[in-house]
Amino acid sequence: MDNGLIDGYVEELRRSLRWRRDADDVVDEVSDHLREHATRLVAAGVASGDAQRQTLARFGDLGTVTRSFARAATGDLAVPTRATRAAGIVALGAGLAWGAAIVGAVAGGHTELLTPWTLQRYQTWIGLLVVAAGLTTIAVAGVMLRAGCLRRPAAKAAVVVGGLVTVALLEVGWAVTILMALLGVALLAGLRGRAGPADRIVGPVRVLGAAWPMGAVALVLGDEVYRIGPVDSYGDYPVAWLVPFCVCAFVSAATLAVIGVRLRAERPAEFGRRPGTPIGTSPADGPLVTKARP
Repeated sequence: MDNGLIDGYVEELRRSLRWRRDADDVVDEVSDHLREHATRLVAAGVASGDAQRQTLARFGDLGTVTRSFARAATGDLAVPTRATRAAGIVALGAGLAWGAAIVGAVAGGHTELLTPWTLQRYQTWIGLLVVAAGLTTIAVAGVMLRAGCLRRPAAKAAVVVGGLVTVALLEVGWAVTILMALLGVALLAGLRGRAGPADRIVGPVRVLGAAWPMGAVALVLGDEVYRIGPVDSYGDYPVAWLVPFCVCAFVSAATLAVIGVRLRAERPAEFGRRPGTPIGTSPADGPLVTKARP
């Protein structure tokens, strides 16, 4: 039979779900379901056009159906938007800032293990840390928006912790590894559970979140327990402070670069008709759906 109405619906659904990596599989399954249902109606004596209209009416208007595939466990939409793509640019900037912070730390900003420490170098390094932590917090908020969990209390708390850590770095930047460990724990709590199609973007944030607490543990062990390397004028062990920071900052730079590239590569979602818009009544009525940006 002629499946003109169903074909139009399926193509618009495919266009609306193109942000999903499994869009073709999802749409093909929907298409098979719609065609089988319409075929059964035709076999029962319903005219082809009426069978398609009844099938589509029962399945739901395009806007509602598209949103049903975009809902996260929280009930929020978990889709790429212009805001999440902008967060991708922020993530790339954060990655560059962490890379610069590594250079600043090695060049005498954090310790004098390799280069003499100066107040000017320390202040420059602090500035880089503040930029890196601030941009990281914004980028992570974008990831949470993409995963549909930004309104969860734990996710909101993680963003607040990120802001507090950024401010605290202005005063006690030398404790960056310990402060960022607090943010890391908050990120792991805020992004717990499965993220569905957003897992490929949430995964790197979890790696970033786990790196800093591990770095803080390594710092404490190296400085207080095993006392690795030479002692500075403050009675601390520079190796224990510098190495964990550099490793954690490198992991942060790498994961944020991945996050940035993946967020930027996604197309903003389109939902077709808004929920509640009735399905067309005949092929002569024009297109089954119209495109509209959310």
